[in-house]
Amino acid sequence: MPSMVSTIGGTKFGTPQKLTDTVGRLSGRLARGKGTQTKCVDSVAASFALSTKHRLLAVNPDDNDTRSLQALVLTFDSDGEKLLIGTAQGAIYKVDLLAFRFHLMAYVPDEITCLVALPTEPEPFVVAGQKNGHLFSVNQVTHERSADRPAHDGPVLGVCATTSSGTLCSYSKTEAFVWRGGQLKKMFQLRLNSSALIVKMIYLSDSALLGAFGDDSVYVWCLETLQVSHEVLQLSRHRAGLADVAAADDVFYAAGKSSQVFEFSLAEDRVTRIFSLPDGSGAVAHLSVFPGPFFGQILQVLLESGANKFIHTETGHVVQSLGHPRIRIASTSSSHTGLFLACLLATGHICLHHSTGEVFRRIVLPEAFYDNKPRVLLVDDSTTRVKTPAVAQRSGSGPTAGTRRTPKRGKTPLLNTARLGPIVREHGEFPAQYRRLVWRHLLELPGAHALYVTVAERGQHPAWRNAAQRYPVRDPAVAKVLSSTLSALAWWCPLFAEVEFLPYFVFPFCNVFSSDPLTALEMVITLLVNWCQRWFEFFPYPPISVLGLVENMLAHHCPELLKHYMKLGVTAHVYGWPLLETAFSEVFTQNDWLVAWDHILSNHPSFMLAVVVAYNVVSQAAITRCKSADDVTYYFRNQNVVSVRHVMRRAYSVHENTPDELHARHYMDKFEPIGPNAYPVFNKYPTFIVNHQLEERERISREHQTFLEERGAAVELAKELQDNRAKRRQYQCYHPVT
Repeated sequence: MPSMVSTIGGTKFGTPQKLTDTVGRLSGRLARGKGTQTKCVDSVAASFALSTKHRLLAVNPDDNDTRSLQALVLTFDSDGEKLLIGTAQGAIYKVDLLAFRFHLMAYVPDEITCLVALPTEPEPFVVAGQKNGHLFSVNQVTHERSADRPAHDGPVLGVCATTSSGTLCSYSKTEAFVWRGGQLKKMFQLRLNSSALIVKMIYLSDSALLGAFGDDSVYVWCLETLQVSHEVLQLSRHRAGLADVAAADDVFYAAGKSSQVFEFSLAEDRVTRIFSLPDGSGAVAHLSVFPGPFFGQILQVLLESGANKFIHTETGHVVQSLGHPRIRIASTSSSHTGLFLACLLATGHICLHHSTGEVFRRIVLPEAFYDNKPRVLLVDDSTTRVKTPAVAQRSGSGPTAGTRRTPKRGKTPLLNTARLGPIVREHGEFPAQYRRLVWRHLLELPGAHALYVTVAERGQHPAWRNAAQRYPVRDPAVAKVLSSTLSALAWWCPLFAEVEFLPYFVFPFCNVFSSDPLTALEMVITLLVNWCQRWFEFFPYPPISVLGLVENMLAHHCPELLKHYMKLGVTAHVYGWPLLETAFSEVFTQNDWLVAWDHILSNHPSFMLAVVVAYNVVSQAAITRCKSADDVTYYFRNQNVVSVRHVMRRAYSVHENTPDELHARHYMDKFEPIGPNAYPVFNKYPTFIVNHQLEERERISREHQTFLEERGAAVELAKELQDNRAKRRQYQCYHPVT
């Protein structure tokens, strides 16, 4: 992946600005800086800094740029889509990674030492600790200061928060307090029997708090009883020189001034495994369990040398090693979805990585980690520095005896379609917080920003210029994405300037990706190319061949219902096409629709037709009560009391038990991603009809323009005639005829 070096235009404090090509999905035109050549790049990694003139600067970390402020701490908000940055000058910035905007949230006259986001408040808050021992909270929506408390005698070392209860714990080297909510109401102070200094405090759950100390001791408090539930002292036998801890459920990891990481099970009350890093790795500075759908399987280890190691907790192998040849990584922060990884360098610059459709191709590491170009920010040194994978060993066992080999990337992905199919079938749906991420992966969306910018720069297509008036949407963000997506589709293929049902098909996906128009467009194109095969062979009429497949499958699985349809004179144009052209959005509620598409996207494109048949079969009892074709039409144009899970179970039965000669998969191609270099050619429609309609539209437009010009000329002529008459009357008044 290419890296980027350019200067991004600025903004005053507190003023939102477009963050074009700075973070996240980068492409397009960069603002010209002094002595910097601007070009259009397509990348998923960015390096930026906060300017002394309140700009966001895209920089080369190797350069000694004196214009940038010194960022000290990073964290993500509860949605994982905004990066919060605290600086040495006391400023807190919020960078929206999807909307490409940033704001100054707060400014205090002291150094920010830690940040944490509170997700459970009616309005989310950000709590920051300062070097002078104060804690203060800021409303993320209004940017107003909510509370300011003189909490500690010394600098605030860290702040941790629960995921749901809204409580947080702040700690310095000698004391720790538990607070509630964004108003920072003190609940209680933890009594520390140990005289050692505090290393770290983290929440294991809403009611359990773990504290690590400099003498290698670890305590776990139950916040309901205010008693110590676990007391771990045996880590001192292993001489860990405790420097940091990280936790996942009932297991925590500890490391220190050695190249070993200890896994301790609270349930078994013992060290269960020891991960040995390669020789020469040095001491560990920071530990974290990498978030995402596979939380607990990837352990991120930041060494004092600045290298970043990612350890698979099941195999003990170092799956990736990251590091800059000259600049040390000071700290890292990950969004809770695993979508973004931000690295803070010792220079104060921030390297942001955005995982695209390749996010799970190599476990949870985005493709940007594998960049080997000379100017890249974080280079892949797994082939040069990692020679011996760290193999987990049981407590008390001998030295590591792992096979010497370089880990192969991408050979054993944790997330792929083959795994996701059984998961969604067993559990019924994907987790809501990971759904958009999983959909991106399933469709292998490339995030081709340069292509999107090229299409978007063409503006509104004439065919969809009045889309906002013709299809009113309550949410302005969704309306904007819908309008831009329709126009982009029309510029991509002339057919989609003529398809009347297109807004109804596109709308639900624009609603899901309302903050990400690029993903919305790429997803719709992928669906049109793969799931909408043979839909436009008889355009502008419905797809007779596709509806014939639906009718044949229905005749096999429910002949009684088909006989009822024939009795009423109802065809697949009534019981099949309304479901397809609206992507099931008219018959399912929003949540049920998301569940349905979890299954549709996880299977062969022909599964969509099985869902149509299944919806009919499940609705048989209600449909057989219909006495006319109008009743059936109404049924398939409105929401009904139908269980989406029952429909999906029947859809799998239809998909698996349909004879080969009737099965739709023999008439539809397998899924193919659209690719990053160019949008696919779409010409599977009667081009002469579309071209004729385009010519007719252009002819009508020309005639309309001629009519407007002639009418304008007539209006001008009438106005001139009226002026002449007025002048004549005025002349006659002063020069009467004798």
